[in-house]
Amino acid sequence: MTETQAPARGPVWVELKECYSMADILLSNLSTVSDNNDLLETGGIVLIQASAQGQPLRVAEGQTIQIDMPAPRRQSGMRLSFGRGDRRKHLRWVALTPDAEPAEEKFYTEPEKMPAYGKGPADINKLIRYPKQAIAKQTQGLVFASFVVDEAGRVVNPKIVRGIGDGCDEELLRVLRQTSGSWKPGLQAGKAVKVKMVLPVRFAFHAGLASALDSAATIETTSDSTQELATEEMPPAEPSFKAEPTDRYLFSSGKLGWLNCDRVWHATGNPATDLMATADTDPGTSVYLVFKEAKTLVTGQPEEGGYAFRNVPANKRAVLIGIRYQNDVPFVALHETMTGRHATETLAFRETTLDELERMLAKLK
Repeated sequence: MTETQAPARGPVWVELKECYSMADILLSNLSTVSDNNDLLETGGIVLIQASAQGQPLRVAEGQTIQIDMPAPRRQSGMRLSFGRGDRRKHLRWVALTPDAEPAEEKFYTEPEKMPAYGKGPADINKLIRYPKQAIAKQTQGLVFASFVVDEAGRVVNPKIVRGIGDGCDEELLRVLRQTSGSWKPGLQAGKAVKVKMVLPVRFAFHAGLASALDSAATIETTSDSTQELATEEMPPAEPSFKAEPTDRYLFSSGKLGWLNCDRVWHATGNPATDLMATADTDPGTSVYLVFKEAKTLVTGQPEEGGYAFRNVPANKRAVLIGIRYQNDVPFVALHETMTGRHATETLAFRETTLDELERMLAKLK
């Protein structure tokens, strides 16, 4: 929708930027501090924007978009926050779901034994009927559906990843719901587990369908579907974790813009302290304090003599990082410290390259 809640017309352009590593967050000039100055531990930050005819769009009133954040390990208390302010002056995060805990969603993508229905794809073929509307319009092609088979063999959250319309998408969803509870669940170490799957089904039109409206569609095999994905320039399948459980943070958002999966970082028992990083203050310089214990990043505020960090937890291992650009040439300064040990730390900048800068920042965990 437009800013005046009018429907968008013409092509819609969607921008997505994902920042999951500390290097991505630093190079995007972001920090993890809330609007009331709480330090936040982030599980990932994304930018989602949409526009049509050069005008920004927003989510329609009363509607939401789903945010699905991957996580190497799940942590309790995570919420979704919205970035408020000017990114050049560093966004402050406002919690959109302060009391909500996203639903736990753990599943495998390649367990030791995959789920199965009946004797194989042929048994699902028997259930699928070519929709009359698709026959009338001679609609054909591949429909991809994703779903989870749970420990009881039920089909959970089936949805179309790529469809062709004219009733074909709905037919595949109908069949998946019909088979729910009749799947053999996937196994890992002999135990039934949730498994996320992507099922490709080909609806192939031929002239005989006009007099045989109940003809079945054809299911592609896994290997063939992978080849079809490549030849039809489909987006890559979701990453495989080689039978390792994957975690997700699932949220709904009524806003577009910068969105942060975060939680308040409580450095229990640690007094607050101040730290000054001495460096020339100029518009081309940013100085950050990155804590090693948590994925938390604070931006220094320019003051006389350098960049100040006020009321940060004491006795925490951290890295001071300075990034400066002069005539488009990057300079970097890195200095490890223990907060509260010294009131002032000196930053020494050296010239670098963008490639080297990215490699240096990528080492931050």
